[in-house]
Amino acid sequence: MFRSVSSQQLRAFVGSEYRAQGNPCRVFQLDSQPDSAPPVADITQCVYWLNGEHTISVKCWGPTGQSITLCGHGMLCCATAASAGGLAPQKLEMNGVMARFDRDAKISWLGMPGIETRQEAVPDWAGKIFYAAPKRAASAGGDSGYLVLEWAEDTALETLPVPTNELMRLTNRALIVSCKDNLRGDGSIRFRYFAPQHGVLEDTATGSAMRVLAGYWRHRGCGDRLHALQCSPMGGELYSRIDSDATWIGGRVEIED
Repeated sequence: MFRSVSSQQLRAFVGSEYRAQGNPCRVFQLDSQPDSAPPVADITQCVYWLNGEHTISVKCWGPTGQSITLCGHGMLCCATAASAGGLAPQKLEMNGVMARFDRDAKISWLGMPGIETRQEAVPDWAGKIFYAAPKRAASAGGDSGYLVLEWAEDTALETLPVPTNELMRLTNRALIVSCKDNLRGDGSIRFRYFAPQHGVLEDTATGSAMRVLAGYWRHRGCGDRLHALQCSPMGGELYSRIDSDATWIGGRVEIED
């Protein structure tokens, strides 16, 4: 039976400037590693437990109950909840990936190893499912990793149709569509994230995608710092910075209860 010490609902990647509502997450504090998942709910659910001094381990499940390999907004929500509860986490572990945690006056940050992108040919199906062809493509991770499609500057990405479950027949990779946002200035980008493979046709605000885009747009000449607007219906506002030994993903996290 699933038992927790406490639970809270939080939102990660909230943005006041762009009225981004962020990605909600129900967070459960446990005494030890769970032997079962929480009951399925229509929200991302994550559990955390203390795993050494100032270190917490995290597991997350999507709204359909499917396990998530790496959940950026879930990790940020867990670390923020643990910090508010007095555990003062400095590191997180999720499915073997280690991350550092830091907070400044407004932003909570996750520092993880960078992820490299490789230029690819634009797949023929991209223009068919979006009714227009992107400019460039790149991949990250293995066959079940990520596919980045770059669109022309200042493209209204919110007007692109949401791919159906047919996307799973076309690629095993989660799909990130992105463009430069010159209207908001240097280092500004927009993106959306589609992952029916993980039970989510479109995600609201995606830290793991921002980790990929930090490296991708650095190679495209956008520098070591990005400010991103995720153009999902509820919206997300995300930040990234690249140091010598880590890619940091950040955003505002709010505790709702």
